[in-house]
Amino acid sequence: MLVDDFLQLKLITKIFSIKSDSKGLTLLELLISVIILGILATMVIPSLLSQAARSRETEAISNLAAINRVQIAHRFEYGTFGLNRAYQYFRCCPLSRQ
Repeated sequence: MLVDDFLQLKLITKIFSIKSDSKGLTLLELLISVIILGILATMVIPSLLSQAARSRETEAISNLAAINRVQIAHRFEYGTFGLNRAYQYFRCCPLSRQ
């Protein structure tokens, strides 16, 4: 029993031991690493792009809400929406006529 345990331990250490005379990675190890990184990148990049699109959408909604609040405040103060005054200005402005 003790000999079996010793042999198993020796086999495990031999399997997991790193060669001391190795000078670097082999071409196969490098190729496998690049393939794994490529697979991970193909899973991560679409997720990051969708997150960026959601971020832009949230920012646009926030900007529209801010414009809405300003328009409502302008309506309460002046009795008309701010867009009406801009429309009246550009309608009578000679540069906007064609």
